[in-house]
Formats: sequence, structure tokens, C-alpha cells
Amino acid sequence: MLIMMSALFLYPIVLSLCMAFQHYKLTELYDVHFYDADKLLTNFHTLFGKDRYITRVVRNSLFMTPALVAISTVFGLSAALALNKKIPLRGMFQTMIFLPSAISGFLTSVVFRWMANAEYGVFNDLLVNVFHFTDEKISFLSSPGASMFLVMFATVWVATPGYAMTLLAAMQSIPKDIEEAAEIDGCNAVLRVWHITLPFIKPTFVIMFLLKFIWSFNYMDIVNTTTGGGPAFKTMTLPMYMYSLGFSTYDFGRAAALGLCVLAFLAIIVITYMKLTGYEKAGDSL
Repeated sequence: MLIMMSALFLYPIVLSLCMAFQHYKLTELYDVHFYDADKLLTNFHTLFGKDRYITRVVRNSLFMTPALVAISTVFGLSAALALNKKIPLRGMFQTMIFLPSAISGFLTSVVFRWMANAEYGVFNDLLVNVFHFTDEKISFLSSPGASMFLVMFATVWVATPGYAMTLLAAMQSIPKDIEEAAEIDGCNAVLRVWHITLPFIKPTFVIMFLLKFIWSFNYMDIVNTTTGGGPAFKTMTLPMYMYSLGFSTYDFGRAAALGLCVLAFLAIIVITYMKLTGYEKAGDSL
């Protein structure tokens, strides 16, 4: 079983590694070959030296990913802290918060696309007729700033329940007698969260933050269905661009080269993050 799983994981990586150094286009399958030694990095050179869109795509990913993780973490932690208390209608609130995680990303994208429609979308109806924020309707799907906001809003809506569920599960494993003792000693809610809750959930929080960063960096469902990377590549991310290179221009060589660069970048992020956070020591100070 272990050998089979290893093969399933290694095969696409090895195949991508080979493609990255090949002239590999679906429109020229009769001419698939490795580049000569002096031109082995042709795909990488074309990608980062001649591609006029790659800089914008990288900038979009580097902006969106940390922002999405940070916003989702704040909302998820807040929801988990609220649901960890005995409050009226707690079950109903849990269902409402966790509901987005039960809906597919594709369906969420379609719903948000309709809600953002410039003519009859609910967002414009609220902004113009209810809150009177503006007199003119906003074209969310064709405006660069508005389209970025729409994609991030939809992604946060999908991602937050995952954060909340993970952190809530970690919080419920904290011994109640410790919190009760702290409360008797006069610790207010803020101090209890800072000195008890956060240290106890640190191992879970650290690994969750890393996994969600990787997930957010590679997630393309909402971008693909909502804006398609537009307008003018303003919401195009690296996974979406990789897909576009492979299945729109049929250049699997360049797509594989970009995939290897993304894999290397994420590997560096993982190693650096684990070293900085001291994950292997998380919880030792408790």
C-alpha cells in the first residue's frame, strides 16, 4: 500500500519534471522532445523572460493568499471563540456558520456571480436602493478593484467555516478546570484567551494556518467560475494561469515549468514557516 501511494504521488511530479524541460504542446504531439543541454531552461526563460502577464499573476497570488488567510483566520477564530461558549441557540448558529463548507466551490461561484450582476444583482440593489451607498450600479465583474473584492469575499465565505470548525474542535479539548480556575483567580475573558486558549490550540493553529495558506494559494474554483481571471488578468492567480497555459494555449511545457516553480516556492514557505514557528516544540511550554 505504501509503495502504491508513493507511486501515485511521485508519478505526476516526475512527469511534470520531465515536461518542464521538454517542447511539449498538444498541438504538436509529433514533435515532443527534450531541449538540448544549452536550451534546457527554455520553458522557464520563456515564462519569466518573455511572458508579459507573469508578473501581474505572481503579484495577484502574493497579495490575495496572505490576505485571504489573515481575514479567514480572524473570522474563523472569532466564530470559534463565540461558539465555544454556552449561548442561546448555539446549535442554530453552528449550522449557519458551517453551512458554506457543505456547498461546492463551483455552486458558490455561480451564486456570487449572479449576486454581483451589474443589472439585477443583489449587491447593487443593496448598495443603491437600500443603503444608498452610491447612485450608480457597480460592475463587479468588469471593474478591476471590484472583481478582486468579489473573488476575495466569496473565497473567505467558503474558507471561514473550515477555520472555525478546526479551532472549535481544538478549543473543546482544553480542560475546563483550568479555565474555571483562571476565572476564579480573576482573569477576564481577554486574559483567558491570551494565556490559556491560544497556547493550548497553538499546535492546531500552526498547522492549520500552513495548510490553509497552501489551500488558498492553489485554490482556483472561485476565480475560474466567477471572473475567469479577468478583467485584464486583474484576478488571475498562478494556479489559474497554469491551467490556462495547459488547456487554453496547450503548452504543457510552460505549464509544467510554472508548476515546478510553484512547488518549489511552497516547499520553501513550508520549511521556513515550520522553522520560524517551532512547530515541533508547540505546546511544550504548557
